[in-house]
Formats: sequence, structure tokens, C-alpha cells
Amino acid sequence: MRIEPAGLNELAPHPSRPWRAPLAVALLALLVFAPSLAIGFRLDDTFQIERNAAVRSFDLGAIFGRGYWANVSDPGFGFDPRSDLWRPLTTLSVACTHALFGLAPLPYHLENLLLHALSSALVVLLLRRWGRSELEALLAAALFAVAPVHIEPLGSVILRNELWAALFGLLYLLWDAERKPARACAALALALLAKESAIALPVAALLARRALLGDGARTALRAALPALGVALVYLGARFAVLGRLGIAVETAYFGPSVSTPEVWLTMARFAAEHYLPACLFGAPLVFDYSPQAYPTTTTSDALAWVLLLGFATIAAAAGHVAWHRRSYLGFALALFVVLLGPTSNLPTRIGVLGATRLLYLPYLGIACALAAGLAALARREALRRAALVAAALALVLLSLQTVRRLAVWIDDVDFYTDICAEAPRNALAQGMLGEAQFARIKAAVDARGDVETPARAAASAFAASIEIEPRNLERLGRQLGTSAAFGAAEEELLRGLDAALRARGAALPPLPTADALLERAGESATRAALASWIAAALPQSPAESALAALPFEDRARFVNAKVFVEALLLDQARCAELRLALRAAERALLAAESTSAEAPSAADARALCEAIERDARGLVELTGALASPRSGDPASLATYRRELRAIFAERYARYALALAQRAEALRRKLG
Repeated sequence: MRIEPAGLNELAPHPSRPWRAPLAVALLALLVFAPSLAIGFRLDDTFQIERNAAVRSFDLGAIFGRGYWANVSDPGFGFDPRSDLWRPLTTLSVACTHALFGLAPLPYHLENLLLHALSSALVVLLLRRWGRSELEALLAAALFAVAPVHIEPLGSVILRNELWAALFGLLYLLWDAERKPARACAALALALLAKESAIALPVAALLARRALLGDGARTALRAALPALGVALVYLGARFAVLGRLGIAVETAYFGPSVSTPEVWLTMARFAAEHYLPACLFGAPLVFDYSPQAYPTTTTSDALAWVLLLGFATIAAAAGHVAWHRRSYLGFALALFVVLLGPTSNLPTRIGVLGATRLLYLPYLGIACALAAGLAALARREALRRAALVAAALALVLLSLQTVRRLAVWIDDVDFYTDICAEAPRNALAQGMLGEAQFARIKAAVDARGDVETPARAAASAFAASIEIEPRNLERLGRQLGTSAAFGAAEEELLRGLDAALRARGAALPPLPTADALLERAGESATRAALASWIAAALPQSPAESALAALPFEDRARFVNAKVFVEALLLDQARCAELRLALRAAERALLAAESTSAEAPSAADARALCEAIERDARGLVELTGALASPRSGDPASLATYRRELRAIFAERYARYALALAQRAEALRRKLG
């Protein structure tokens, strides 16, 4: 089968109604990706929308004059300025939506959906201008419209950086092909302001002019000079804002200890195992990877060398035949390589190994190649029906895969469970799964529903996350300390711990029910039951033994993570026990402070004050013991203890100290 290099001598005839195909493709994109409208804020959306000061205040100076992450303000968020980005157009678009609609997720996702539909329609116009047949243009655009690899930019609002860059990138390629340099340069500038990976677009346009539009080598190179100027101006502005051009090696996915050959070998295997199957079949679609989930390939891996040399040969051959022989198939493959280049970790190391969102615009090359093959078959009378049936079947199967995968994005727990199923050694996904289960605990507490199932799942996910990546201790401490309504959800996490200890054969008394822990009535009995449970559970995994046993080195395996999680939750239980005592004592203290007839006698009041002071001291000492640095603590563990100290000082110790001070004042008043 030979794919004709259409476009050199004879352009494909324009249809009588040229708007039909773009409109049909746009409607197809809207239909297939419509389930994305049911998704809330996902991944970094919360940081970049709810907690972005520049977005909330529509501060144009901060949007254009600071980095992408520099405007995020959140006590649980921190970033290395060396790894910051500059995407002012993306932030501006989010700020506009926020100014109009606030924090309702639907308008944000609707805008993303419309951007994708417009980009899909532009593919038709672009391929027509490149001289391809109407059938081929329609097939390529339809494949682009329904591709499962496009789920991430539609699932997460802030990933619209891919959508804006693609929309203006397609306009740039279209206007460059139409010989409209001013419009093309403006579109390129906007694409770069949306996402830095658009820096590869001038190379793609250069190849298109040479392979598809009949330009000579010198003519094509001269035509690329204005785009080169735009790119240089952009890089200068980026440097002025960030103080650097790219991501520091120290903060990239591959650190400075990983050699360049190891990076290339790892990417060769990753492309073969993930990128190519995702483009062709819509699977696997894993959102995020970690070094533990996808280890770095060593130079002794023979298969990786074969893959790397094979990919390099194919890429070089595609570029050669596109430039010298003006082959459309060579151009399509080279287009994929060129557009993926900036995010491939090959020319420069970036902050991620890979992700399907990075395939959004590069997928255009795959769609062009597949459509060219199907169209070539359809030109043969004997194969036309089979080719059209195969094209229709491929579109249906890919559409169904997209719809099915979008459903996973709607619920937090489903989303992170799916990632963990694909990459169980992903520490970030395990930690986020724990947080998602934690949210279900809080909802169950409010609704008085089942808390044991999400509690057990949350404890398990947190433990897995810490085992894979010890630095996630901070995430666990922050989540346990700040996300619940004064301890309610932490107390419900004890359900999972209770079930785990019983599964190991521990003989434990009944744990108080969720209602008993939350009700005011019967607090003394609840406290006694909780104290009894704690006394039996503590010998199973003492907190100090667990802390002392941590093999805490950066990126070392946290082999006793489950023990640590249990120990931490037991300390939470002891805090809960003392909080129950103080909560009950607070009402008695109020009565003792009053002058009503129901007030206790002076002797009873003094005894009450002494008990309150004793329990308050116990709570303060307990939280202090958890949070105080110890000699010999590794730096990461010391950081975690500082996190705990800030949490407990706010939530437990201050409350206990305030009650103790009131009790002391009353005791002195009574003499």
C-alpha cells in the first residue's frame, strides 16, 4: 500500500458545503466528551482556582508577572521556585471564568469541552489546506475528536493549558500554510503563553511547508524566521519572569544522579509500553507515575537499547523522507515526534515521566497517519467497504473507551482507585486515595452511615503511600489533623484500625460506636469504653516503638508503614479519650462558674478543677510528645514533627490549655 503525497501538484477539491465536516466533527467531540461536564474540580484544580490569589482577585500583574505556581497560597502546598512555569494565558482564562461564575465546576468544564470541539473542527480545515482528501481530513479529525488520550485535559480544568496551546497551535499551522505570517505569529505567541511545549510548533510548520506545500528548503527556512523571532521573544519574557528558562535537573522527575543514557532508555520503554498503546488502542491510561511505579531503566537492559535504536531509526527515517522525498506518512510520524519532543525528557528533563495529557496535540500526527492509511485502502474499489467499516468500528470502540474512562473521573475514590490498580507503586495516588476515602468518612459521619469501610480503606491507602514514599508522612499528618470537624473523622479512622488489629487476632473490647463518640449524652461511659479499648490496643503497636523503628532515609522503603499508621491512630485515640473528658468537664465547669442553684459545692468544684487541669496537662503532654523533635531524628521526620506540632497546638493543646486556665482561675476563687 502506497500513501500518495497529495498536495504538491493538485489540491483535493473543496466540498460544496465546506462547513459540514467541521461541524460534524465538533458535534462528535461534544457528544463523546459530554460526560466530562459531570466532573468536579480534580487534581490541581483546587490549587489553581480556589487557592490562587491572582485568579480570585483577577490580578493581571500577578498573572503575567509571576510564575504559574507562585500565586498559589495554601498552608499545605509548597513548591520549588526552580521548577515553576509561566502560563499566563491559561491562568487568565481561569480568572475570567472565576470572575463570571465563581467556583461552580460546570462552566469551567464546559469551556474545556468547547475548546476541544473547536480544535477538532480545525483539524479538518488544516488537513484540507495541507491538500488531503475530504475523507482523510474527516477521518483524522474524527479520530482526534474521540481519542481516549484526550481525557485528562477534559477531566481537569487547569489542564486546559493543553487545549489552549493546541487550539492556537492548529491556528498557527493553518495560517502559516495559508501564507498569513502576521496571523500565524500572533497564534504562535498565544500558544506559547498557554504552554511552553508549543515551542516545537515552528519546526512542525517548517516540515509542513517542505513536505506538503511544495516549498524549497531555503524558502521554507526563510518563512520560519518570523516564528523563530516570536519564540525568542517568548523565551526572553519567560526568563524575565522566572529568572530561568526551564526546570532544574534537581527538581525534575529524573534527578541529577540519573545519567542521560538511562533517561533515554527509560523513555524508550515507556513509549513502547504506554504512549503507543494509548494512542492506538486507548489503553493504558495512567494519570501519574512515580519512580517506584516505573523504575529507571539501567544501561544493562538489552530490550531498552533495541527500542531506543528502533525509535531513533524510525524518527530519523520519517524526518528524512518528509524533507527530501516529501512523504506524507513520513511527515505524519515526524509531526508526532516533533510535537512530543519538548515533553519527552529527551532534549531537557521535565517534572514528570510522562502522561497522556502530553499527547493532546502530538496525537495529531498519529491521527493523520491512521487516516492516511484508511483513506489509501478506501481508494481501492475492492477494499473500500472494508476500510470504511474498519474506520467506523475504530471510532465507535475509541468513543466507548473514552466514555467509560470519563466515568472514572467523576468520583474521587473511583479515580484514584483506578490509578492505583494500574500503578500500585504510585505513592502520590495511594496518598490521594487515602484523602478521598477520608472525605467519605466525613460524609458518613454527617449522615450517620457506614464509616468502617472507608476508614479501613483510608488507613490502608495511607500506609501504602508511606511505605512507597516516606515523605508522604507530612500529607498523612496534615490530613489527620486539619480535615475533620474537631476530630470526628480521625476517631472514625479507628474503625479501620480496630478491624485490622482484630484480623491479626488481637483480643479487644468493643470500640465505642460512631454515635457514642459524637453524642453529648453518656460521655463518661464512652470515655471509659474508649480507655478500655486503648489499653488493650496499645501493646499491639506502641507509638514510640514504631517511630524509633523508622528506616527514614529519603526514598527508602517504609517497611513498617502499617505499624506506624496504627501507632499514629492510637495516639489519635488517646487524644480523643482526653478530649471526651475535657468536653464533659467543660459543661460541669460552666455550671461551677455560674451562681445557679444547680452549681456544685465548693469541694466538688475544686475536685472538678483539679481533674480538668490533670486531663488538660495529659493532653498537652501527649501532643507535645508526638510533635517534639528527638535527637537523631532525620530531617524528614523532624519536618513531620513540626507539622504535627502546628496541627495539635491549634486543635488540641490550645483547647486544653484554655480549659485548664479557666479551671485554675475558679479553683483560686474558691480558695
